[in-house]
Amino acid sequence: TILIAGSLALAIRWSIAEPFRIPSGSMEPTLRGHPNFLIGDRVFVNKWRYGLRYPFTRKRIYYGDRPQRWDIVVFRTVEEDASKKTLVKRIAGMPGEHVHIKGGRLHVNGEPIPFPPDMPEDMYYTNELEMGITGEALRMIGQHEPMRYGILPDDEYALVPEGHYFLLGDNSAQSRDGRFWGWVPNDHLLGPVTCIWWPPLHIRDFTGFTRTWWWRSLIAVLAVLL
Repeated sequence: TILIAGSLALAIRWSIAEPFRIPSGSMEPTLRGHPNFLIGDRVFVNKWRYGLRYPFTRKRIYYGDRPQRWDIVVFRTVEEDASKKTLVKRIAGMPGEHVHIKGGRLHVNGEPIPFPPDMPEDMYYTNELEMGITGEALRMIGQHEPMRYGILPDDEYALVPEGHYFLLGDNSAQSRDGRFWGWVPNDHLLGPVTCIWWPPLHIRDFTGFTRTWWWRSLIAVLAVLL
């Protein structure tokens, strides 16, 4: 019984949905990162939407839906020496696009891209060059390497390669994201965040599933039965 139950749980986590803890505050206020179980957000990730992966590898068995701009995704970091190997950010730049952060907005192929309704009201992407902070100044105070991707105009730092994505955190001033480590390949994406399931006061559906008539009908039937 234990073997069957364990195998079923692993199969669900591999192919359907898997829970994750938000590792930092880089997506606040959309997602709260806190080590305290009663405070930090826990989310479910759709493991099949972008295509199933071979177990214990980054290669996909098949490719499903194409990731969309502003999807909130869980992914494996591209930094080999990162302390946190699994992160959560928002897709900002798509394959083949020329991206640039200017005046707090993301510009794609020279045009500003509007933010979706679920973004923080005061959303503002930071650009260290616009703030007058140089890479040399950062190294002198021992903070970190400068932002380059989506910041510098060279194609190496502005043109998103095919099969890759530009990921940014909603808490831009406190987020170590694609501006520092660059593009994320599709095979590193584990899947989109579907909902916050814990804590109860912060439960949130990112898919619109709970707004469908048949979901509400199901809840009504369950309420009557209870």
